Amino acid sequence: MRVLLVLLLSHSVFAQTPDTSNFACVKELEVPGYPGIARATSTQGDVTARIELGDNGRVLAVHTSSPDDSPIAKILATVIENHVPFGKYDAACNGKTVTLIFRFQIAVDRRPTAGYTYPNVFLISANSEPFQK
Repeated sequence: MRVLLVLLLSHSVFAQTPDTSNFACVKELEVPGYPGIARATSTQGDVTARIELGDNGRVLAVHTSSPDDSPIAKILATVIENHVPFGKYDAACNGKTVTLIFRFQIAVDRRPTAGYTYPNVFLISANSEPFQK
């Protein structure tokens, strides 16, 4: 399941909570699906992405980190590294680093979803499924 989030949020609505993530630099971002092998092994966790922006909102580098250092958890980080460069970022954010958190969760008793929580957390959930070759 892929979800395209067009971020046309009025940041003044959230003015009570200071945002140090530079999330306002994100104009459009495709949230990736849950990787099959991670679903099959019920791997879940957070991946933090630090996206360095250059001229015209171009992505210069993506650095990811996760509390879990397992090989399967690294697949989650790789998925994020492959998706965030294709987002659209504000040209005025040259030299800034955007921090986004992607929360992968196995949904046991509910439908898989994708969502967003202010200021910079994206939820990606899936039902556990057997690995298929």
